Amino acid sequence: MARIEPLDFQPSTCGKATFVRLPDQPEGTRIDILKIAPGITLARSQFSADAEHVADILRRADQVLLTINLSGSMRLTDAGSGEKHVISKSEAWAIRPRGKIMHRRVDKGIGCSNLVIAFDIDALESELRDCVMAAFDDSKTFVRLQLPLPEHRTFSQLFDGREGPATLVRKHGQCLTLIGHVLEELLSRPDPLTRSRSYGPDILVERVKAVLGERLGETVSLSELATLFGTNHATLNRVFHDETGQTVFECLRELRLEAARTRIATGNASLTTIAYDCGFSSPSHLSTAFRKRFGFSASAYREQLRLGFGK
Repeated sequence: MARIEPLDFQPSTCGKATFVRLPDQPEGTRIDILKIAPGITLARSQFSADAEHVADILRRADQVLLTINLSGSMRLTDAGSGEKHVISKSEAWAIRPRGKIMHRRVDKGIGCSNLVIAFDIDALESELRDCVMAAFDDSKTFVRLQLPLPEHRTFSQLFDGREGPATLVRKHGQCLTLIGHVLEELLSRPDPLTRSRSYGPDILVERVKAVLGERLGETVSLSELATLFGTNHATLNRVFHDETGQTVFECLRELRLEAARTRIATGNASLTTIAYDCGFSSPSHLSTAFRKRFGFSASAYREQLRLGFGK
């Protein structure tokens, strides 16, 4: 069985994506690697469904991995403890290999694609480093996350082929945002000593806003959000209103309107496309809500911009 040490393939310079063909792996395996900054490396793996992909992976002991499934399914087994998990269904996991071998299997006929951000524990401030280490007891390797994930187009932007200092700043920021969500979630979980921590109201509200912002075009229920964050819909709405002065769905409407206004101001998409992309049931629904919020219709706003007003 092939043994792979990702450190062997890490680029020496930041900002330039490198394509890696792993040794002793079937055709249809593609790994794109991008060194974002010292201590932060990004990889996008793609395993074809045309063959079975099996390997032993050995990572550095001081790394934590944020693994986000993009498609398909992968089985990972901690060779030391025997702990097994399936990475699938757009799930996000924090994984701490501890320098131990991880057995990876992708079945033929299924395939898999993941995004992996590897960050060094020693690069974190002491409180956050302690939080990450506390989240993994002596035997635990995997922690299932409830991240508010960005849309897949955000992931694709990380490997868009663009280079240069400004682009690297943008990609660094995108990775730090994801890492920040992981650390916030780990920090807000019950403390293993006191068991007294939970989501603070401010963190809960920001996490809910993040989920809403990433799912503007979808139908999102209050019960679904409450389940996602381990509470009930009445408590969620009360906490949200206490913190923001809005209900959850008043906030969602505001986010949709702001997104629509930005799309109108910065692109050429039709109002019909913008309406549906931003979660409105029809162009007329967008126009009515837009007029109520801003004092003029979406089409009137576009015309103002065309004439040089409204900027």
